[in-house]
Amino acid sequence: FEVGHVRLYAEGGAAVLAGETELFSSKDHNSHQLEELGFVARGGADFGWSNIRLEFGYASGDTDSHDDRIRSFKFDRDYGVGLVLFGEYLGNLTAASAWNVSRPHTSHVAPAGHSHIPTDGAVTNAIYLNPVVKLTPSPNVEVLLGLLYARAEEEAFDPFQSGMKDGAEVKGYRGAAHPVELGWELDLAVSYTAELWGLGTLE
Repeated sequence: FEVGHVRLYAEGGAAVLAGETELFSSKDHNSHQLEELGFVARGGADFGWSNIRLEFGYASGDTDSHDDRIRSFKFDRDYGVGLVLFGEYLGNLTAASAWNVSRPHTSHVAPAGHSHIPTDGAVTNAIYLNPVVKLTPSPNVEVLLGLLYARAEEEAFDPFQSGMKDGAEVKGYRGAAHPVELGWELDLAVSYTAELWGLGTLE
């Protein structure tokens, strides 16, 4: 809706996964109950020459690999949040964890479900806040400034590092103890669009 010359907006979405699966198995359970939740809420104000947006997201996590529940929700990997933290940094760390637990000299038989460890850059086991400011000082110039803060919904769990402790202690990526903070990210983008005679638009 609009208040004067300012347009205010809000939107959101949520998904719940519930049921039973035999995709994962353990020595104690042949099937698991799915109890996964994820949601995104977004709101902002559009002033015409500037736009302020605030996004809050949640994806449930699961650090207990011995019970009969699976709580780890994963966003669609095409849903981008920030540029580096989820898509590159955490995506690479989880891929390395999956590779480590499946190596022949660390595990004679790769654990069931190890191929699902990599996040492929998707948001999972996270609570994040992502404010973004867009400035349009002129029709052909656009500036974006974004801040991303994220922490784990449950302690970030690295199966390989935790397995080295026989599963008695939750270890994060690179062996971090009680890992909760996922990190901060600051993004800046500037675009300029120019009309070149005879060549069309150049960005």
